[in-house]
Formats: sequence, C-alpha cells, structure tokens
Amino acid sequence: MLETLALDQLQVGSAAIDMLVEAHNSRSLHNPLRTAPQLC
Repeated sequence: MLETLALDQLQVGSAAIDMLVEAHNSRSLHNPLRTAPQLC
C-alpha cells in the first residue's frame, strides 16, 4: 500500500512539473526578455 502511495505521489509530482514547464514556456514565448532573468 505504501508503494502505491509513493507511485501516486511521483505521478502527481511529475504532472505538476509538466504544468509548470508548459506555463513557463508559454510565458517566455509571450515576453522572453522579462522571463529570461528568472532562469538564472
């Protein structure tokens, strides 16, 4: 049971990371100059 909980949390975490990456990519497409300093 603990193993399945850990797997669920990994899937949720990777999904959240994918959402953050997509959000950052769409934002940097709109204003690359403003989002560039955040990468440093």
